[in-house]
Amino acid sequence: MGFLASSSYLLEHAIWSYTNGEAECDTDIEVFRRWVLEGGMVATIEDVRRAKQSTDQRVQSNSSLVFGGCSQAKL
Repeated sequence: MGFLASSSYLLEHAIWSYTNGEAECDTDIEVFRRWVLEGGMVATIEDVRRAKQSTDQRVQSNSSLVFGGCSQAKL
């Protein structure tokens, strides 16, 4: 939660700097970019994307783990 809040504040500041013609706006944009890329946000997004794509496979695998093998559950 803190990472997302910090990201949004950094983005908000970068946008404000850019729209107000601040001399350091490139620095503010770079700070935001590094925070997101190097802070693990990209890896987290990829993990979520991978989990969403393999939902059916994951459900089948979970069922096999719980009820055993390829047999159908008797419940």
